[in-house]
Amino acid sequence: MAQLLLIRNANTPSKKVGDIIGVFEDTHKFSDREQDNYYIEKVAGFKTALELKQALPKPKVAVVYRSTAVWTLDRPEEKEVWQDGDGKWYDFVKSPKKLLNFYSLSIEERKTLADPRTALAERIILLQKCENRIKEYPENFTEVKDLNV
Repeated sequence: MAQLLLIRNANTPSKKVGDIIGVFEDTHKFSDREQDNYYIEKVAGFKTALELKQALPKPKVAVVYRSTAVWTLDRPEEKEVWQDGDGKWYDFVKSPKKLLNFYSLSIEERKTLADPRTALAERIILLQKCENRIKEYPENFTEVKDLNV
């Protein structure tokens, strides 16, 4: 079993209740302050926190470069981009504080993850439903046509 530490109070637009702050072993003892200020969710079926981290979806973000055919001392133009589930690349303009939100899962889905009888494959499928917070910002949806050929 592993534990997720989640945001409890979202006092800025870049934070959302349920954003995943960290993944910890089930033996980790959270301080009183952490217990008061954050939600702690147990996820059964993973032997280590590393296994749980690997099962979480990872929004694909990359740095891309525009270059010319001429040698120059100037750095080429660069920017960050992200790839959606359909494989399209978009400008990554505004970044949320944390990329994934666990509370986008329903209460029943979270209970299923905490149930030790749930199959590993089902857990991984459920974890893939964690919300990708990059999609919350309209400015992150300018398509980078050169990468989508």
